[in-house]
Amino acid sequence: ASEYSGLDPVNTFDRGASASGNSASASSGNVTTTAASELVYGPRMLPGGRAVLFSLATRAELVGQSTAWDSARVLAQMLQTGERREILHGGDPRIVPTGHLVYALGNALMAVPFDVERLKVSGGPIPVIEGVQRGIRGREGQGGSANYDVSSNGTLVYVPDFALVAGVPRRL
Repeated sequence: ASEYSGLDPVNTFDRGASASGNSASASSGNVTTTAASELVYGPRMLPGGRAVLFSLATRAELVGQSTAWDSARVLAQMLQTGERREILHGGDPRIVPTGHLVYALGNALMAVPFDVERLKVSGGPIPVIEGVQRGIRGREGQGGSANYDVSSNGTLVYVPDFALVAGVPRRL
């Protein structure tokens, strides 16, 4: 397992802010390197601990786009070899207990069946819910985060995008 401080601006897997640079695996000694133009968001260890799932975009892809992280690539990176496998396009991916990969596209959450052993999508995307708040829009467009999570029993929680649901009472 790797250790991430969330404060290191060159830590490839800094969840607090999109980052670029180098990251070392504490257990293997392998180093993961990203180019200065690459931004990484939302790393999550996949079940089994052999790969990490994250979104990757370049600064050029993000500048000036209102839905910047929608063009990001969702990748699985093998910890032992550093090999990257492109899964799909979207942001803030997570594997949920049903075996689906859930990710953000615009203000919607999408889900696809995902084979964690082969690191491949095994079906087409389906919409889960619309109106999910995304990260703060900054100079590089929309933030990489989607404000949601899924519990181990499959319960989805999210922050509604009040710009989209104004006038509709919502509560957790």
